[in-house]
Amino acid sequence: MKKIKKAAEALPWSLYKNLRTLKAKMSPFAIVMGMHSFFELPAMTLKEIKIYKKVLTSLHVDGSLNIFEYGSGFSTLYFAKFLKRKKIPFHIYSIDNNLKWHQKVKERVIRNGLDNEITLLISEFPPFWEKEGWDWNVSPECGRFAPQTKAEFDYINAPLNIGRKFDFISVDARFRRLCLAIIPQSLKEKGIVFLHDAQKAKYHEPLSLYRTAGFFDGGKNYFFEKNDWKVWIGSLGDDLPI
Repeated sequence: MKKIKKAAEALPWSLYKNLRTLKAKMSPFAIVMGMHSFFELPAMTLKEIKIYKKVLTSLHVDGSLNIFEYGSGFSTLYFAKFLKRKKIPFHIYSIDNNLKWHQKVKERVIRNGLDNEITLLISEFPPFWEKEGWDWNVSPECGRFAPQTKAEFDYINAPLNIGRKFDFISVDARFRRLCLAIIPQSLKEKGIVFLHDAQKAKYHEPLSLYRTAGFFDGGKNYFFEKNDWKVWIGSLGDDLPI
């Protein structure tokens, strides 16, 4: 295997890159995520979706749920449809950094008649892997690609600029550690924060800002998967709904 890898790395960069892309597309994870995309399901395990739903339904006591989401996508529409079926009033504010993806999600929101319940925000900047110095083969030191532009800081601080407190905030996109650090200023006392991919230690530093919190098993995307998926749920209050 090492010889095969060495031989591949010796190929011209364009060909090597295409081979890497093909390998990634053929992985079991990519195939499962492709199925999720086809059926317009969130890019989560079924167990994570179940946890997300349980938290949302537990938060509804009276009035409309105010929800903020870092990272727009199929989850935005899926959970909006779920809340409508449950007859739970809500409004979702969802921000993304990719304009083309933002426009695709917006088209789906309008097509599904959810434009009164969903406000899509955009603060455009390139992802880490398009920045100078990114290397897929090297794990960058913490802070190597920290926010520098106004658009990046606007993205992080977006919930602060809406002018309301939120019942639920989902963190599943860019600059998760910094987003988690500012969320307490925008979260209701009994509100809940949901962190996806919480098994990654680089996100853990700001978790101590929350009074009550816990890690939960995220399950598997396919039965022989080796990844140990976790979600983290935190609150400024005394209780968690799970």
